[in-house]
Parts: sequence; structure tokens; C-alpha cells
Amino acid sequence: MEINPPNRDDEASLIQSEPISFSQAQHMLDNFIQQFEEGYFPIFEQLARLVEEVGELSRALSHEHGHKIPKPGEDKGSVSGEIGDILVVIAAICNTLNIDMGQTFQEAMAKFNTRDIKRWTPKLEN
Repeated sequence: MEINPPNRDDEASLIQSEPISFSQAQHMLDNFIQQFEEGYFPIFEQLARLVEEVGELSRALSHEHGHKIPKPGEDKGSVSGEIGDILVVIAAICNTLNIDMGQTFQEAMAKFNTRDIKRWTPKLEN
């Protein structure tokens, strides 16, 4: 059976109107990747891809909010698009390592809420 990826004209129809959870994102990505014989990239290739995407985010931020002007013919990039790419790679890493992104996020927030609770000046209530 041959699987044809959607063309760019169909891309907008793939975007859901409602936000999705980390769990749904991981499941959506896994469903996509499982269609292909190659499956997930080896973990260090995924790490390299994450570093590449973070570099692209840096460039997009520099173009949009910094002093760097895009070179002639250079795409300025999209900050939200690059963050989306980073999230996909992080979801792939989590799926490869059987890590639940939602649980991991909750654990990180618990750490911040205990370790860093007195680190900064709280806002005064109005």
C-alpha cells in the first residue's frame, strides 16, 4: 500500500480548531510516524534535529525581534512555526523514550513552584 502525504493545499484542513493536550499531540505524532517503515529516527538524530530547530527559532526571533535583517532572498521564518517544529521533535523524543509529556511538564512545574517560589518579587494584588 502506498501512502501519499497530504499536499500543501490540504495542510489547512489538518489543523484542528481546538487546542490539544500533550497526550493528544504525542498520539497524533505516533499515528503519523507509524505509517512509515523508517519509524522514529535514532535518539541522537532526534537530538540533532532539536538543536537545528532551536537554531531556526533563534534566527526567526532575531529577524522578528532583534537587529538582524534577513539576507536578500532569505526567509525571515516564523517564531510560532519554529516553536511548533520544536514541539514535534520533543514529542518524538518523548515517544521514543516512553515519556509522558504532560506528566513531565507537571513535574517540572512542581519543581519550579517549590524551588523558585521565593526567587523573585511577587506581584502585589490589586
